[in-house]
Amino acid sequence: MHNRVRMITASFLIKDLLIDWREGESWFRDTLVDADPAANTANWQWVAGSGADASPFFRIFNPVLQGEKFDPDGGYIRTFVPELAALDSKYIHRPFEAPDTVLKRAGIELGRDFPRPIVDHTAARQRALDAHASLKKDD
Repeated sequence: MHNRVRMITASFLIKDLLIDWREGESWFRDTLVDADPAANTANWQWVAGSGADASPFFRIFNPVLQGEKFDPDGGYIRTFVPELAALDSKYIHRPFEAPDTVLKRAGIELGRDFPRPIVDHTAARQRALDAHASLKKDD
């Protein structure tokens, strides 16, 4: 799994879904063949905004924008998400915004062949920021 995808995944689980970083760290450690115990823990803490070398708590990766920036033509997605391989490049990072005609041409039915978004990133980002702010108020 590419490092950028690891960071996006960690950010999504921790900040969009508010899942404890230790859950993701444990799954990565048990699942990925190249998991390094020290690096894995440190990386998950970094994304969570905790630990010795933490990123700012407000750094919340937008998975769509990250994909558009680092995989502009969708080559990584086409390789590792074959359900989207036939989708027009314009919508490869946003299949949920593709017109029905584009989806049909690619053989995709959202909710059947590829899931609809499980959270609205903008709302989830704000929820994460609010959760962090509420922790600071308790100090």
